[in-house]
Amino acid sequence: CATSSCHRQNSANHEWVQHFCQLIKNTVQFTCYVHEDHINEALLHKFYGPETMFNTLFWPLILLLISGLCLLITWFFDKCHVWHDEKPIIA
Repeated sequence: CATSSCHRQNSANHEWVQHFCQLIKNTVQFTCYVHEDHINEALLHKFYGPETMFNTLFWPLILLLISGLCLLITWFFDKCHVWHDEKPIIA
């Protein structure tokens, strides 16, 4: 199984490798995640869970819908006549 990306310091990398080796030695079974196209590679932890996927898709979509609704409401009430009585002098 692969672990997360490398740390910036070599000592931190060495410590994490030692921790991972101890985890493998002490644990008889653990869950790995294998992609169907790359069966010779496995991940120890999922990067994107259901909550992450929900937040990635739901909140931008809600923001887009609310922004569009605000634009439609503004257009409905003002009908692009906001600058109808425009004055040529800026003071």
